[in-house]
Amino acid sequence: AIGLMLLLSMGCAGLALYAGDRKAEHWGPRMLERAPSGEVWLVLDRELLIASPAGTLRRRAPLSEMPGPVNALVALPGDENQNRMLVGAINLPAWLVMDGDGQVVERITPSGIDVPFYETFHLAAAPDGRIAMGTGGDHRVLLFDAKGKYLAQSEPGAFRFANGLWFENGQWWVVDTNHRQIRILNGETLKAEAAVPVPAVDGARWPSLARRGKDGAITVTEMRTEMQY
Repeated sequence: AIGLMLLLSMGCAGLALYAGDRKAEHWGPRMLERAPSGEVWLVLDRELLIASPAGTLRRRAPLSEMPGPVNALVALPGDENQNRMLVGAINLPAWLVMDGDGQVVERITPSGIDVPFYETFHLAAAPDGRIAMGTGGDHRVLLFDAKGKYLAQSEPGAFRFANGLWFENGQWWVVDTNHRQIRILNGETLKAEAAVPVPAVDGARWPSLARRGKDGAITVTEMRTEMQY
């Protein structure tokens, strides 16, 4: 079953690039992630907010030096004392690793790719540290090791805007926005193994982010219009 959370304004915050000026000073709430310790990280405009599991604000860290909106925020594998987060942003040809206080402790520059990339749309991490990247308008998913070395990519033409993704049971799950489905890819080769169609509710809509719950139900955020590049 697919549960639908309909975003009725600009669509998904992580895809707001397609709805406004890249140079906007206010990006609104963009990314939300839970750290291994249970703390909650929220990117709001040009600031990172870190709160306790109960919602008490613990730290605010500026993101004013980011060249563009933060589009990816994902917890890296590790115990609850590490709380490392991987951050990707528009116009940033690298990923930043932040510690539990939101301080940059490492910069990962992906290598071995056939063409350079400048926009990270979504990231996901496997328990062994491998990192998958959805490239949005580049229409593909790329797989790297924990240090950013290229390993594999999705089959050409498989996606029309590869967006939200996550790792589950040895496979990568990827939102294929303009094809209105969620694709399930092989955990090693990124070859397509299955697809879950996203049904139209109250008319055609286009999925942007998704996540599957423990009961198997998939929650999807949707946009009212398809993506264009």
